[in-house]
Amino acid sequence: MKKLVLAIALMPFLISCTKVKPSDEQVTSLIVDRLNDERNEAEKTFVEFGNIKKENGYFDNNMYVAEVTYDRTYTQGINDIYKEMVSEAGRNRDAQRGVTLIAAQLLKNYGEFSKGDVIKYSAKVRFVESEKGWIIAEKM
Repeated sequence: MKKLVLAIALMPFLISCTKVKPSDEQVTSLIVDRLNDERNEAEKTFVEFGNIKKENGYFDNNMYVAEVTYDRTYTQGINDIYKEMVSEAGRNRDAQRGVTLIAAQLLKNYGEFSKGDVIKYSAKVRFVESEKGWIIAEKM
């Protein structure tokens, strides 16, 4: 009987010490949303994300850190994008200059890539628990 009373008395303390973590499904869903939100409109036409997987997770102070891996797949190559932009610019010199600047920026940001190229990424993503549930604490 004394053990039962002791167990009941300690229950609130034990429950408060247990940290709740986001489920793997929550982690994946929040990461997909964040990756899509952080892409600009042009990037959405030639990049897809997939194979998102939580590899590990742990608490660091008041944050939950999920170690994740994911793939970035190019649905168009940089040469295809350039050709498409040149075609749309036509003979307009200002538009042609713009195409050159955009192409240079694409090369700077992404390097050379072809349709179907897959780049594997890994990241440590920090989550905090808010009033409305788990959210990602910082930019990916």
